[in-house]
Amino acid sequence: MELVYAGTWLHIKYAKRRIPGNLETMAKAPAKAQKKKASPVKKRVGRPPAKHSDPAYKQMSVYVHQDVRNKVKARLFEQGGEFSALVESLLRDWLKKPQ
Repeated sequence: MELVYAGTWLHIKYAKRRIPGNLETMAKAPAKAQKKKASPVKKRVGRPPAKHSDPAYKQMSVYVHQDVRNKVKARLFEQGGEFSALVESLLRDWLKKPQ
């Protein structure tokens, strides 16, 4: 397999021109030596942390009939709810019931 350079992307076999060598010998863009300003408060970019990154939560898969799923999703959208919160509350209520 030969690595080739085409414009700004590295491609395999789809090149406008060939560069000898491999990935280790290819030159990378030089790092810019700019000093970052120290900010007292670091603002986080992007979404807030989700449940998938919280070790207290584990993912489960369930099979639900398509009609039920669609109706639940529609009602949750209207109420601004979350599917996982609904399932968790139903499971907690079920666990509270005596056996």
